[in-house]
Amino acid sequence: MPRRSDEQTAAMRERIAVAAREELAATGASGLSMRRVAARVGVTVGALYRYYADRDQLLTGLIIEAYLAIGQAAESGERSVGAPAERWLAIFRAVRDWAKAHPHQFDLIYGSPVVGYIAPETTIGPATRILAPLIRTALTAPGRVDPSPVTDAGLASDLDRVRGWLSDQGYEVDPGTLPDSVILGVLRAWTELVGTIGHELHGHFVGSIEHTDDYLDEIARRTGQAIGL
Repeated sequence: MPRRSDEQTAAMRERIAVAAREELAATGASGLSMRRVAARVGVTVGALYRYYADRDQLLTGLIIEAYLAIGQAAESGERSVGAPAERWLAIFRAVRDWAKAHPHQFDLIYGSPVVGYIAPETTIGPATRILAPLIRTALTAPGRVDPSPVTDAGLASDLDRVRGWLSDQGYEVDPGTLPDSVILGVLRAWTELVGTIGHELHGHFVGSIEHTDDYLDEIARRTGQAIGL
């Protein structure tokens, strides 16, 4: 049997990814099945295993793809022309636009965990990509922020871990340059952004917040103001 070329392998992997995303939309991540994905692609299950060792490896590929895509959306917002506060707002809007266009991929990374699946370390880097545009924008904040460190030892160690990651990414992480309040502010903004989008996608604002565009913008402005934007 002739060996598959890199181009053929890449093309088949893309066909599999498309079919797997269709399955996500139809059944959710917990219902993802190699058999049904193979049927969508039009190949045998055995042929599918030549490209992915098992369902978890396929799921990992989809998760990494989604993290990178939402990170790219955040980066597109960061590239907007304007003051730091305007770029911050653009990041929020770009991430929300991506999530509304790809709700099943958003749920895959920020929804309920898939029973029995343990994400490998290879997902960590892609998962943090969304944070980089927020951090870079926060570092350009013109306003003053609270320079005092957190007093809880456990939380302080968590923030040191975040600083270690930032240092590995090439950022200046001296507490004088990046005080605890800014790190906390970015993490708060990230969780509020993701939580707000999740509530909107799942209909949790019905009967309360009807103007979700305005609501997200206000969340962006307030979280930005908290870190000096």
